[in-house]
Amino acid sequence: GASQQIAGTTGLAFARHAEARGEDVVIADTFNHRVTMIRRGSDEPVVQTESLFPNQVQIQPDGSVLVVAEHANHITRHNPATGETVVPLSCGHPLFQSRVSPDEIRARQAETARYSPFGMGARSVCDSRIDPHSLYSPNGFHAVDDSTIYVADTDNHRVAMFDAKTGSLRGAVTGLNNPIRVIALPAGPVEEGN
Repeated sequence: GASQQIAGTTGLAFARHAEARGEDVVIADTFNHRVTMIRRGSDEPVVQTESLFPNQVQIQPDGSVLVVAEHANHITRHNPATGETVVPLSCGHPLFQSRVSPDEIRARQAETARYSPFGMGARSVCDSRIDPHSLYSPNGFHAVDDSTIYVADTDNHRVAMFDAKTGSLRGAVTGLNNPIRVIALPAGPVEEGN
């Protein structure tokens, strides 16, 4: 379908999030299914990588970029210097556990549906009731450090805390109505007026 474009050679289509550090600006170019890094003062991409509906990016201290890809049901870590991309958190289905093109995910997504014997109809294998460690249409996240990631696990109706190194679920707040962002607040007491 048609999408509204922002002027410039990067051709952004409804970018949902961007983050800047130093001279680098990383953009979750959601409806163009890519993540784009540009330098301040230029609209020419330095790096571009495919991602199916990337909704949020976070530049890490080591220069890598975490990306949440809603319909790829995963979070990736992309290293712009080497071009390497790994998938530290995902749905448990093999389609989502590695870096696969948006076209391949679209073509194979039907294989992730399962019939539920509990009267819930067809459910995705990404449903946390099937696999509690699974992401299902995550929209946002916050990496606290190299070991902990909080995820707005939208279609699982929860904010989940994961071990970033092992992918293990550490805990979750459940029963939420499709959370889309996780915002970190400073530790300690909040004083009135601040």
